[in-house]
Amino acid sequence: MHCMTIDLESWIHSDELLWFISPKDGKERKIKDNGHILQSTKEILHLLDLYKAKATFFVVAEIYDWYPSLVEEIKSKGHEIAFHTYNHPLPIEDSAELANQIKLSRRFLSRFKPKGFRAPLLNAKRSLFPTIKDHFKYDSSLYHYRTFEIDGIKEIPVSTMPFMRREPYFPKHLNLKLIAGEFPYGSGYCLGLLGKSISHLIKYEERKKRSSLIFFHPWQMHAPPPCFLEKKFLITNPKWIPYSSNIRKTIIHLLKNFKWGTIERLYGI
Repeated sequence: MHCMTIDLESWIHSDELLWFISPKDGKERKIKDNGHILQSTKEILHLLDLYKAKATFFVVAEIYDWYPSLVEEIKSKGHEIAFHTYNHPLPIEDSAELANQIKLSRRFLSRFKPKGFRAPLLNAKRSLFPTIKDHFKYDSSLYHYRTFEIDGIKEIPVSTMPFMRREPYFPKHLNLKLIAGEFPYGSGYCLGLLGKSISHLIKYEERKKRSSLIFFHPWQMHAPPPCFLEKKFLITNPKWIPYSSNIRKTIIHLLKNFKWGTIERLYGI
């Protein structure tokens, strides 16, 4: 069994790409989202139902404020609810900022009591882990090829295939330093880059008796407004081209060919 995880965030939360249009007020963000997160998430839930798969949703708690029934539906279908901050700040600079994100999310956290946390962009500094440990049972904010424990909390990373064996470092997110030593095949980026070919890497890990953990974003499944990843942006920022690919067919292929469960179930947390 493998883990399929979804970072449940709106396209409007991608401040790294949308700093020029992303509003700071939550009500304005909801207006700009214009129901896109509802449509894209419903499509994901339909496919998970169709192929009898379970997934872990790392939820931006602001979406629970916008559409509480959507997150309730995810929970009612037997999927795991985990935490992805309140409004997806990029990056989280220190433990005080993380503590504030937790405070803003108290209604969401009280309702679902999530066991897992993932930092935006999988960009987690070492200084955040004592705060993470105080509120959660596991973290999934790094790319790596094995699980390990850090500061008393279980780290369940997004899967990589290493060219060389090396110890984890922090932050360990998607950049040239990571790619120089490991191929992050579990990333949404690589799903857009390689498509169905990702299945060969998952099968390789199966032969080694290892599970894979992948993640993607709802906006990779259901095209967002034209202002997002528009051609003019992609010409000057070609590294983002894989994120402009629709991965719906890839996700269907993976759901058909592999068994998927939640982090909570697979790792007995």
